[in-house]
Amino acid sequence: MELDFTAASQLEYSKFFLEWPWIGLGACIVILILAFGTNFLRKDASKGCWHDPAWLAWLGAAAYMLHNIEEYGIAANGMTNAFPAFMYAAMGFQISEAAYLACNLGLVWVMGPLAAVLARRHRGMAACMSIFELVNGLSHVAQAAAFQMYNPGLLTSVVIFIPLCIWTLHVCFGKKGDAQPMPVLWGQLAVAAVYHVLLFGGIFAARAGVIDGVGQGLWMVADAIIGLGGWYLIATRLDKGGSSSEA
Repeated sequence: MELDFTAASQLEYSKFFLEWPWIGLGACIVILILAFGTNFLRKDASKGCWHDPAWLAWLGAAAYMLHNIEEYGIAANGMTNAFPAFMYAAMGFQISEAAYLACNLGLVWVMGPLAAVLARRHRGMAACMSIFELVNGLSHVAQAAAFQMYNPGLLTSVVIFIPLCIWTLHVCFGKKGDAQPMPVLWGQLAVAAVYHVLLFGGIFAARAGVIDGVGQGLWMVADAIIGLGGWYLIATRLDKGGSSSEA
């Protein structure tokens, strides 16, 4: 299926909308410097950082900020702000700036870093972002197969998201001894599924005229709150031995 980007190229966006992913890149660089240059983001410095779930949680937060650059900054094909254009061409409908910002800032700037902070005390929070990224990365691969073309976010999905997420899940759930219980994994997968169902529900509700642009943004804010609440509930209720007194 070939997409027509002619109409999408005429869409206009605010200055902040065109610049926010680069602000996120700055935060990403800070996280990566702290992660690879210090022990500040590590919970247990006695073992390798790649085997520290709390450290991997921060890497997951940084990975999504890089993914945002490919989607909303500059894509691998050189197109700027490419993901909104792709979505418009695919759906024939313009998702509001408020929805894009609420979705991405809520998930990437708030939920990801907060999950990493909480992962020091509740290990069940460590893989939350990775599970979301695995779902998102596979969706980009599915889109590429369906449309037989590159889509914005595909490169970072294949090169960063999927390998990093598989490794994080291995560290959190596959290692004997201190592995998290499998109900935590299934619970976090369920939260990711509910989040994405609600996300697309908001898009289709807007397309049907049920909610306006502001309503789309509020819908995404509510979705982020539900997602973060679900993460915390699963991490604290299903992983009985996973809390630590360390802040």
